[in-house]
Amino acid sequence: MTPQQAEIWPGQIRSLSFFRPVSRSYRRDWTYPGTSVFGRRRAVAQWESTGQLNRRSGVRFLPALPHRVGRAGPRRAPQLDGSSSIATPGWAQPDWYHPLMTVQVLRSLPAVADINDAWATLADDCGALHFSQPFWCLAWWRHLGSGELHVAFIESDGKIVALAPLFRRRRLGVDTLRLLGSDLIGIGEVLVAPGHESAGEELWGSLLDEPRCVLELRNHRLGGTAVEALRRMATHGDHLWKAELGPSCPTIAVSGSWDDYFQSRGKQLRYELRRAHRRAEQEDCVLTVKRATVWGDVEKLLPDVTAVFDAAERAKTKIHFFVGANRAFMTEMFRYATDESRFALFVVYLDHRPIATAFTLRSGATMYGGGLRFDPEFGRFSPGHLVCEARFEYAFEDGATLFDMGPGHFPYKLQWSTGAYDTVKISAASSPLVHAVDGLKDTMLSSGVIRRLARADR
Repeated sequence: MTPQQAEIWPGQIRSLSFFRPVSRSYRRDWTYPGTSVFGRRRAVAQWESTGQLNRRSGVRFLPALPHRVGRAGPRRAPQLDGSSSIATPGWAQPDWYHPLMTVQVLRSLPAVADINDAWATLADDCGALHFSQPFWCLAWWRHLGSGELHVAFIESDGKIVALAPLFRRRRLGVDTLRLLGSDLIGIGEVLVAPGHESAGEELWGSLLDEPRCVLELRNHRLGGTAVEALRRMATHGDHLWKAELGPSCPTIAVSGSWDDYFQSRGKQLRYELRRAHRRAEQEDCVLTVKRATVWGDVEKLLPDVTAVFDAAERAKTKIHFFVGANRAFMTEMFRYATDESRFALFVVYLDHRPIATAFTLRSGATMYGGGLRFDPEFGRFSPGHLVCEARFEYAFEDGATLFDMGPGHFPYKLQWSTGAYDTVKISAASSPLVHAVDGLKDTMLSSGVIRRLARADR
């Protein structure tokens, strides 16, 4: 082994060369030799003994195991002067290369349960909302998920530094990867720890390289380390992907006192709240708000919450959180969140009749508001604003620094908000053919063709 060859150590085999499969024969012959533990050990032993790698080492492509496939042809190594040269086994490691990182994929609940604590820690470090926390994602999967789990992650120094909480669903021979819980309105994201952009790039690369697969991440939070890693890939990668702006999310900066914040709101909002209490007095009624933060109290309020949802759904169909499988999911999630002191439930009463409800979920210093519903019969009392007032005041009491009102620039949110952030839809396909088939699938779904064919089969 020459001195130049000796500068490369086995942990950086990925820096030698990459090949992108363009057919099944290439996939068998040119697959990166880390597709299995046995293949990786054999490649390392071969490198240590000869200083070279044999492209026909016999390592086969195993889709159920971690793998990484690269570009077509030998990778060009960037030089200091901006030019490039063909990578060879004797090429010394450049500064921008990082040690080998293996993307691991878990596809069963017991396996994912083993990394719950590490996943939750990473989500907190990333400042992610509860939609990316294991207690939300796995409860949703148990009661509402269909398809196959696909939780991909990367470890470094014994801790998880990048994780994609996804599930896989197949239609018309094409797999679609989506964020867990994306069937309910929420803000999810791929998690990448600050300072680990290289791990984020490796994770994104593994997702974009999935064979016969479409990546569809709706309402992904714009900003953070994960999006920055994806942007960096665009500057030196050859993957085809696109990002489209999604709905923005109004927010409230929780600072100072509640009284100062409330006085800073528009006169119209304050007038509506005063008018609601005046109308209640004129009808000899009393408006009250109950708040529950422990499971026993939350459980007592659930029948009233269900009654409010029933009335709201009769007037306008949206998503009923408290029927069927949705109820089982919300109940499990509420119970876990109260045990972790993350949750608060609010119900507005006119005398003893529930007329509005909403809840909050805490993730780090951010509090998220969701589940706002009210009985339209009592709209003259501004029940939506009353429950918003209660939960925003609670955010000031609880020490949060930001209140996230969720996606959608609705008029009532604009009256309360002090800022906003954007979301993005990230989509990609493993090949132009897969992209075309996915487009055909979406067209058939939107036109109802698949449902009519399913009924005909019966």
